[in-house]
Amino acid sequence: MLPCETESARESMTATEPIDPSNASRMTPLRATVQIIGFACGVALLMWCARLALRDENRPYLERILNASLPEVALMIGLCIASLIANGFCSSW
Repeated sequence: MLPCETESARESMTATEPIDPSNASRMTPLRATVQIIGFACGVALLMWCARLALRDENRPYLERILNASLPEVALMIGLCIASLIANGFCSSW
């Protein structure tokens, strides 16, 4: 036992009251509002990114992607998968 650890502190850490499942996933108005605002921001950002990508000055780059060879496409897909895996590992830390 650590010097700063007391018997009552150890008991309070191990003694847990059961959580009522009906209250655990209850959607409060504040939670719903935050989720709706977050969803709207996400959709707005997605539209902004699409608009930037589809501008006239980016057409040559889009044509280059559409005319890519099979090894280039496989490399792009492989790098996307590697990025997803790396992000998954980093978020689980």
